[in-house]
Amino acid sequence: MSSTTDQMTPERLREAIELLESIAADRSVLAGVPDEERKRLLQAVANVYSPDRAERRRMAKIVERQRKAARVRSDQAVLHETGIRSLRRKPVFHTPNVFPAVSVADGFRPQDIHDVESLEPEAQDLERGAERLESGAQNTASEPRSPESNAQSSTAEASRPTPEAHSLEPQHCYVCKQKYSQIHHFYDQLCPSCAELNFRKRTELADLRGRVALLTGGRVKIGYQAGLKLLRSGAHLIVTTRFPRDAAKRYASEPDFAEWGHRLEIFGLDLRHTPSVEAFCRELLATRTRLDFIVNNACQTVRRPPGFYAHMMAAETAALHDMPEHVRQLVGAYEGLRGYQLLPEGRAGTGPSDRTGHEPAETSGAALILTGLTHAAQLSQIPLLPEELEAQRDLFPEGQLDQDLQQIDLRGRNSWRLLLHEVSTVGS
Repeated sequence: MSSTTDQMTPERLREAIELLESIAADRSVLAGVPDEERKRLLQAVANVYSPDRAERRRMAKIVERQRKAARVRSDQAVLHETGIRSLRRKPVFHTPNVFPAVSVADGFRPQDIHDVESLEPEAQDLERGAERLESGAQNTASEPRSPESNAQSSTAEASRPTPEAHSLEPQHCYVCKQKYSQIHHFYDQLCPSCAELNFRKRTELADLRGRVALLTGGRVKIGYQAGLKLLRSGAHLIVTTRFPRDAAKRYASEPDFAEWGHRLEIFGLDLRHTPSVEAFCRELLATRTRLDFIVNNACQTVRRPPGFYAHMMAAETAALHDMPEHVRQLVGAYEGLRGYQLLPEGRAGTGPSDRTGHEPAETSGAALILTGLTHAAQLSQIPLLPEELEAQRDLFPEGQLDQDLQQIDLRGRNSWRLLLHEVSTVGS
């Protein structure tokens, strides 16, 4: 049956139709056909015109599957054009196109800027965003654009409203679980009301000037985005990560870095090492007058072996003066703490008292080495599972990074997909 279907071409179908029409017009043409062949022909025509019940059911299922597949293809084509999928297709992920809040006479006013071309000196609120987008695009169409604005506007393209689109099959909203068919111009899995709320919140800013925030795990993905939102809202931000220099490079690459870079500090810290966490907390108590927010984002969603982080070690252990000045300033407080202030030679309690004025705790033998604070990146290279003792270079090909500029991981199975009894103590 499949071979017949594969051979069914438009040309053959037209030939068959023409033959049957000629026979219907003059049945005498069958007079010269052998009886056996004539019976086969008439039986085939009868089966096509009026198949038995089982064949009708089978054919109905085939037709329905084809119709459903066509509807799915149509819906996928609509979803493919949403802004969020357009961003996913880019080789490197770009952050939402937001600029720092502008101080105006009547106080802080949040901004929601969808296109860098429409940026005006005065702040605009969310309700006027669409109007400014249209007028700004017309007024600045002939102006020269910098490489930075080109990079930003490529992200803004995904946020630009498109004509209303609908799906043929009802979609399930990822948030409220309601069914819907109207597709938002940016989100591909949210109903119109949830999508509009999330789209407004995506680039919404609040007045956090004068506030101090501590963010753990602020190097990539949602932690990085949270850090940018805090900085663009005016907060002073303290970020902890196991790879402070890589984090500094990422933040410094943002096009509006000059607006908030002076309010950012990045510290290396491995939260798995409790003494190092305690030493870091003591440092904050001794050097900070306030702390308004703690965003404890750091976690281990998927355990990564040493090979996953190996490509970052050269930069994390290189001489500090090799870093550009504006990047080096972001880790200046950490490097000072690490090398000269609280932790000379990577040890705590070497002086008569710590920075809070308290006497250091007694230790049996040598002082406690705070490796989680002084060598946070290096701790990622310690193999903790038997399979990590083996060479795994083929699983982490050199120079291949994903959209978040993280190492490509070719493992067929990781800790995210393990069954409960398969998760080791290290992985939990």
